[in-house]
Amino acid sequence: MIESAKKKKSNFPADQKKFATLKILKGIEGRRSNINQLLHTVGLTKAQRTNYRLILRQMEKDGWILVEQSTEQTGTKIVSLSEKGSKIDDSVKQLLNSHPE
Repeated sequence: MIESAKKKKSNFPADQKKFATLKILKGIEGRRSNINQLLHTVGLTKAQRTNYRLILRQMEKDGWILVEQSTEQTGTKIVSLSEKGSKIDDSVKQLLNSHPE
């Protein structure tokens, strides 16, 4: 009997990308960015961009961010930090500051 090859688990730390996205948005004036700028800022390879878009959808579903069509540029989506996302970023920062290990 031949064993089937095990699929290699993807090396894409989703939680780290979520927290990096919150941190980036919180650091931007107006707490907004278009998706293409986020893709470049987070430092993704082309192969990881699809996974990142799925993460953004999950973050939107969970209420961490808002994704809306741009009123200034056709076909562009704007990602903005929600109040919930801002509070989560603050909580993560506080946790890391109190437990740096």
